[in-house]
Amino acid sequence: MTRIVNDRSQPGLLAWLMWALGALFYCYEFFLQVSPNVMVKDLMLAYNLSAAEMGYLSTSYYVAYAAMQLPVGMLLDRFGTRKPLTIAVLLCAVGALIFAYSHVFLLAAIGRFLIGLGSAFAAVSCMQIAACWLPLNRFALMTGLLLTIGMIGAWNGQAPLRILINAIGWRETLILFGFIGCALAALVLMVIRDKPRTHHVKTIQNKGFFSGLYHVIRIPQNWVVAVYGGLMFLSIPGFAGLWSVSFFSQSHSIDATHAAFIVSMIFIGFAIGAPLLGWFSDRIERRKPPMYIGTIGSLITMCAIIYGPPLSATMASLLFFSFGFFCSGFLPVFSVAREVNPPETSATALGFINTLNTAGGMIAQPVIGYLLDINWHGQMQAGIRFYDTPTYHTALVILPIAIALSLIVLFFVRETHCKDEYSEVIQ
Repeated sequence: MTRIVNDRSQPGLLAWLMWALGALFYCYEFFLQVSPNVMVKDLMLAYNLSAAEMGYLSTSYYVAYAAMQLPVGMLLDRFGTRKPLTIAVLLCAVGALIFAYSHVFLLAAIGRFLIGLGSAFAAVSCMQIAACWLPLNRFALMTGLLLTIGMIGAWNGQAPLRILINAIGWRETLILFGFIGCALAALVLMVIRDKPRTHHVKTIQNKGFFSGLYHVIRIPQNWVVAVYGGLMFLSIPGFAGLWSVSFFSQSHSIDATHAAFIVSMIFIGFAIGAPLLGWFSDRIERRKPPMYIGTIGSLITMCAIIYGPPLSATMASLLFFSFGFFCSGFLPVFSVAREVNPPETSATALGFINTLNTAGGMIAQPVIGYLLDINWHGQMQAGIRFYDTPTYHTALVILPIAIALSLIVLFFVRETHCKDEYSEVIQ
């Protein structure tokens, strides 16, 4: 049969504005996502937490995020983008405010959970806007640019956030960003539109709300790229999102603010690598070469970060930057997902891929915390548990192992040559 879609060869100003607003929300939610990394000691002291409990608090975000990815895709495919995205931004804002005002662990976890629920819509919504409104042959580049903007939020959630917390306090900082989220929700409601003007193309039969999910899970390549992406991305939430500042501060005997500046280079590297490797993939009309470059480079640099000798600030910054740059090489998985799935299930497919991406972080944060606790030597410092460098080395071993496994999975990813299997236009 035929499906109605738009002509995206020359998108208008509204299309770019909608994409930019979606990307701004992604930047905002990424800031909230990684913010616990520079608040580890504040939160452990405020709620009297062990490392494992700190991991559980942070990962409550990822539980909600991962659980919502498939529903998000189906909701966007079914109901459009405007209203779901508005509600999502409000959930993030409310979650930040609850977290800020909480004085018990359970309420703080609920706040993080609500942030995760809202954040679940960010990446898939923006990629769906790109898929519906912008040129198809620029999808990998736009995905890379989206991650660049997200990493700007992540970078600001490191050293700049630590400076702001030092100035006004962590609770006051989250209150501020809660109100910023409310303003962003109003903009989304006013600007975002659901459907562009249309023409007919070849597609599959739409049989109901769950038919898209059924179609997605029947395609083996969706599982392969999802597992690969999950293993590759695990180090971003598992390491850069929570334990990197405390590890580097301990291993190099520097204060948390200085460590946050150096660690934040991961997000700068990711922000630069994402569009460059996305452009490279579109340019050579291949998806796998950037993924091989990124996977091998990530494995080498991650091992150097964890197990290498102490470095100068300049060399350490370069190493963290390189890891972020190479880690962004996994992003063509989203282009593969778009190219092997029919257009009307694109959001569901992207949500499916993102589910496993998020699952890695959801598992890694508490597991690393648990490994820190079982190898803890009983030392305390400033009222919280003290973990020495060898203990971190043991706990963080899961990160290079995950990347090595992703390299094996990558061999089973099929090269699409940037061709959309469902793009045939009916004259």
